[in-house]
Amino acid sequence: MRTALLAVAFLSLVGSCAVAQLNTDNHVVTVTVGEAAWLGLSDPIGGPIDINIVLAPGTNATDATTRMDWGTNGVGYDITVEEQLVNDGGDGSIDYLLQVTPINIVRVGGTNAGTAVGTVTLDGVAGAKPFINGVDAAVAFCTLQYYAEADALDLPGTESRTVVYTILQ
Repeated sequence: MRTALLAVAFLSLVGSCAVAQLNTDNHVVTVTVGEAAWLGLSDPIGGPIDINIVLAPGTNATDATTRMDWGTNGVGYDITVEEQLVNDGGDGSIDYLLQVTPINIVRVGGTNAGTAVGTVTLDGVAGAKPFINGVDAAVAFCTLQYYAEADALDLPGTESRTVVYTILQ
């Protein structure tokens, strides 16, 4: 009987040791971050941008109240700009010059905020035009400066345009 109790006690001890050896385990957790890019516009006046040429035709006006923010965790991105004519004043053509320039590009973090290509004329020609090139793994912002001009032969009127900015690889 004593041998049987010792055997049971021994088996109980060995069994508990075996369980104690299995009280930890592990596995591999893989975190994958996909490439992403974003772009946003903030207009501090809360609505569409109105550029009024109030002097005589042949003069110009500017607006620099909109901030554009962008970012990407990838490399080789560019920002483009294009326009879509919303209201041409009823004559079927663009009468007034409109240009946009990215000014004061500021890199908040990352590698390269990109380089402005300069002033881009929004002339109603279909297709995106280069605006900021070479954005690499960065978060940045700039101010958008719009410039409008009417020449001496332009009649009074209003043109509305939707300006579209896109960040792409």
